[in-house]
Amino acid sequence: MILPGKRRGKDDPSPHNDPSPLDNPTLSKPKLATLISLSAIGLFLAGLIIYLQITGRALRRFGYVEIGDKRYTAVYAISPAERQQGLSGRKSIGADGMVFINPRLETSVFWMNKMEIPLDFVWIADGVVVDLHEQVPPPADTGTIVRVRPIQPVDTVIELSSGTISRDNITIGTPVKRVLNWYFSLW
Repeated sequence: MILPGKRRGKDDPSPHNDPSPLDNPTLSKPKLATLISLSAIGLFLAGLIIYLQITGRALRRFGYVEIGDKRYTAVYAISPAERQQGLSGRKSIGADGMVFINPRLETSVFWMNKMEIPLDFVWIADGVVVDLHEQVPPPADTGTIVRVRPIQPVDTVIELSSGTISRDNITIGTPVKRVLNWYFSLW
């Protein structure tokens, strides 16, 4: 508090006595450059999120899966939302296949809702093919939404282009190795 006739001094506890940040900058040039860089990255990420929401695109994890002696590039669907979306609404797979990883062994039911392409399904438990469904048609071909399920609980399901199982001679009992490379792609 300033009493009449008193002048403010450096010992005055008034908050208005602090020097202006512009008069005594505490940010060095490297700190300022870091702050600007982080702000630019933040703006880029915010713009990317808005873009993805507007266009309906997503960042997808890619890797590969080996079925027997064949290697396939695959999009990995790990989260519940990714597993639910799957390949619905797509005109092509965009890779050799899509790998669905279940959090535990379960008898997953897959349906061809909003699918536009026929698929082959490879059902895997503990690193071995346990069931196969070939040339499952999309609803446009049959007028009904086809549902498929394995004969036993599985921890991984792979959707491949229709005809891949026959062409590559994939059979029950074939060993499977999945490798998730943590690189992302707009898809």
